[in-house]
Amino acid sequence: MTTSLSPDTLGHLEIPLPPPADQRRILEALHALDEQTAAIERHLAAARTARTAFSRYLTDGTVVLTERETL
Repeated sequence: MTTSLSPDTLGHLEIPLPPPADQRRILEALHALDEQTAAIERHLAAARTARTAFSRYLTDGTVVLTERETL
């Protein structure tokens, strides 16, 4: 059983890569996903901040929910 690879062995491994045009498309798709993830994280942070403030206003009586608003 081999638990490691020598630099010589690693130097002879062939790693298939997609053509450069496909690599660019893949990177663009990953970048777009990163941007979407960042936007979701910003929205989540804003929702958490709003929830904290809203819960404070509810508990101190500044905001009172009516029956219709609690359904």
